[in-house]
Amino acid sequence: MSPACGTSKVRGEVTATMVYDGQPIFDHFKRVDDTTLMGIMNGKEFPEDGPFFCFILEYAA
Repeated sequence: MSPACGTSKVRGEVTATMVYDGQPIFDHFKRVDDTTLMGIMNGKEFPEDGPFFCFILEYAA
């Protein structure tokens, strides 16, 4: 499985989005600050009101 990256609009916000080949999953990323990204996972089969899976990615030097 190789993901493709692009942008999409989620609840009115433009996000960086990773789409997985053969999977109904989208990972959306938004910059919090210079070293932190917030991510939220949803997909084609997720109800519109959730549940959503949220995560934080931090840059480690």
